[in-house]
Amino acid sequence: SGHGYIELASSPDGLRWYRSPMRQPFIAPGPEGDWDTGHCWMLPRIVEVGHWVYLYYVGSSKPWRTRYPENTRAIGLARIRKGRFVGQYGDVNGGWILSREVKVTGNRLLVNCAPDHRAFNQEHHGYVRVELLDRTHGVYAAQNIEGYGQDDCDSIRANEYEHVVSWKGNPDLSALKGKDVYLRFYLKSAYLFGFRF
Repeated sequence: SGHGYIELASSPDGLRWYRSPMRQPFIAPGPEGDWDTGHCWMLPRIVEVGHWVYLYYVGSSKPWRTRYPENTRAIGLARIRKGRFVGQYGDVNGGWILSREVKVTGNRLLVNCAPDHRAFNQEHHGYVRVELLDRTHGVYAAQNIEGYGQDDCDSIRANEYEHVVSWKGNPDLSALKGKDVYLRFYLKSAYLFGFRF
C-alpha cells in the first residue's frame, strides 16, 4: 500500500543478487503531485548512448494498487554516466583507497572519476592522484614504484569516465605490462568510480 522505488542490486555471478544494507532508493519517486510520486518500476534493459547510460522506468502518480482514473502511469528516463552506479568519495580533507593486487594488462591507465569544482574557491577544487606499488616496496610503505608516486602523478581535475593517468606528463605503462601492482588513489573532494588498463 506504500510508495515504491528502485534500488541498486549487484551480483558476483548473475545468480545471487545483493542489495545495499542501507536500502536507499536509486531512482526515488518524484515530489508530491508529480507523475511518478506513487511508485517506480524499472524496465529490464539499459541503453548506452555515448558516454551515458539511459535507464527507462515506469512511474505512477499514486501508490501501489490505486486504479485508473485516480492513478496514471507514464514512462520516464533517468541517465547516468557510464560506470557510475557506485563510487567512493574523498572529502575536502582527502582520503586514500588501496586496490587489491592487479595485473597491468595495457600500457595506459584509465580512471573514471569526478572531482568537485568550486566556482569561487580554488582551494577546494577536487583532484585525484594515483601511485603504483608492488610487493617489493610494500603496500603500506611510503615507497612506490620509482616514477609512479603520488608526487609524480599529474593531478586529475576533469570529470571523465576514461581519463588517462600520467606521471610527469608520461602515461606510458609498457615497462610494467604483465606485472602485478597495487593502485593507491588519493581523492580530495572527488569521486572515484573505477579504473582499467
